[in-house]
Order: sequence, then structure tokens, then C-alpha cells
Amino acid sequence: AQYYFVLILNTYASLNIACVVLVITLTLVGLLIHLNAQVKHLKKKLLDIFINNSDQSKKSRNDVEEEIHLCVQYHNDIISHVGEIFRCFGVLLVVHVTLTPFVFGVLGYRIVSVENFTDK
Repeated sequence: AQYYFVLILNTYASLNIACVVLVITLTLVGLLIHLNAQVKHLKKKLLDIFINNSDQSKKSRNDVEEEIHLCVQYHNDIISHVGEIFRCFGVLLVVHVTLTPFVFGVLGYRIVSVENFTDK
């Protein structure tokens, strides 16, 4: 009975640790994917401005300046968003990158070293 209690306790603790690490990882990856999509969108907007205006389009100089101003403002928003993310998650990211290999190493060791029921 004691063996099953310890087994259940170890399984519960291991799953909780793995779930916390997974949630943190997925949150950070999701935020970084979102930032990457924003930068790609900005790149597309800038290419559209300069490629479409290079072939004698009908846009006035003021329209082009307004579009460039919006792109610069969007770029500044992306930079401030990155700053906020790293302000919130900077220490957490360092701790996460430092502890994740250790946690998964311990979990792997625990999984491999647990006695099989057939070994008893």
C-alpha cells in the first residue's frame, strides 16, 4: 500500500511540474510567434508602400508620408510590446531556460528508475 501511495504522489508531483513548465513554455512561444507575425506584417506593409510607389502610382506624396508615418508608429508599438514582454517575462525566461533541462532530467530519471510492478 505504501508503494502505491508513493507512486501516486510521485506521479502527481511530476505531472504538476511538467504542466507548469509546459504552460510557461507555450505562453512564451505564443507571444514570440505573435511578435514574429507583427514584424512580418510590418515588412509587407513597407514593401507595399515602396514597390507600389515605384511604378508611378496615383498616390500623392502626402499619402505616402502618412503610410510611412503609420508604419513607423506600428514599429514603435512592436518595440514597446517587446519591451513589455521582456519586462514581465525576462527573469522568468532566464529561470525557465535554466531550470527546464534540470526538471526534465529529474523527471526522466524518475520515470526510468521507478521499479516495475513485475520486478517485485
